[in-house]
Amino acid sequence: MRKSVVVIHNPTTQAIHFTSTKLQGDDVWLPFDGKHENLHQAVEKLMVVNRIAHNVTRVERLRRCGICEEFQVIYNEFVTDTGSTKPHKASVTVLASVG
Repeated sequence: MRKSVVVIHNPTTQAIHFTSTKLQGDDVWLPFDGKHENLHQAVEKLMVVNRIAHNVTRVERLRRCGICEEFQVIYNEFVTDTGSTKPHKASVTVLASVG
């Protein structure tokens, strides 16, 4: 089943923030250098490693708000073999360098 999440990119701090999912955390900003990394690949890797998504199908820019940019990420939800969403309470895996 396809779902979506909004991701905010702040090029000044070179970080991204998920507005929902367990990657949102308590205002967690994850490292992302938009000049040398591909946003689609970086977001997909984070979401797959953390068992949120099977894969990311599309990343679309929604708007620019000041320095930050907002993107809608469309993804195929991670499901177990039984067909239900797998609960995952482990801590978030943060990749310091995606590339």
